[in-house]
Amino acid sequence: MNIFEVLSIIGAGSWLYPVGVLFYKFFVKSKIKIDLSDTVRIGYTNFGPIIILQAAVSAKKKDAHIEKIEVTVTHEKGETHNLPWKLLDEVQSTITSSSGEGSVLTKDDAAIALKISTSFLSQKRIIFLDNEFLKSSSTISRNLIKSRKLLEKNNPNNWKQEIIKSKEYNAIVNLITNYMYWKKGSYEIEIKSYVAGQKRAYVEKYSFSIEQYEIEDLMENIKIIKEIIKSSLTSDRDKKSEGSKSIDDYYWVDTEITRKT
Repeated sequence: MNIFEVLSIIGAGSWLYPVGVLFYKFFVKSKIKIDLSDTVRIGYTNFGPIIILQAAVSAKKKDAHIEKIEVTVTHEKGETHNLPWKLLDEVQSTITSSSGEGSVLTKDDAAIALKISTSFLSQKRIIFLDNEFLKSSSTISRNLIKSRKLLEKNNPNNWKQEIIKSKEYNAIVNLITNYMYWKKGSYEIEIKSYVAGQKRAYVEKYSFSIEQYEIEDLMENIKIIKEIIKSSLTSDRDKKSEGSKSIDDYYWVDTEITRKT
């Protein structure tokens, strides 16, 4: 073999690496898996029905770019609801005081996309909300604010009494009252994760159940939400609403969740 033959072999071999990289990029697909903590949090707030999952997301073969995660919950009697992800809550750090008590600092971000590396496990708290409720609530709320501004202008002495009697106020109250669809019984929850470049979603199936006394607790949140709406709607613009509530003031259901095989 002369020098020219050796050089030709080396030249041909130099193409193997970029060809291999291209093959890996376009033909090797990432594979993701979602593992959940032992419990799922179910709630009903001024944002409507809500599901909160504590999840560990991992990727194999290739880093994954998750474009969307959504859950479908199906009651034992067949009623089904779809809730897409809306917020991602990530633990930033843990602080321990001199007394030994610990507090966790978290960061909330809008759920737009999620990058998962094969090098480490990503732990997230994923918050799912009902889009139909959010759309209806947003439309009614805009009309309610518009009505309030008009009443403030035309009836400055009695606008607070009048806004409570308005059709827009009754519409938001009816929405809050009637949209609490959680029921006693068992649920199947299907988690679908959509990865960029892949047509088929990754599906994980779990189950959980809700007891009657827990439903009664969630129904109490309707009163809290109505209080928030009324207080914020009738408070003066330059004063803080006394009826404002934090997320800790709501009743929640923390129930065991089990993977289905």
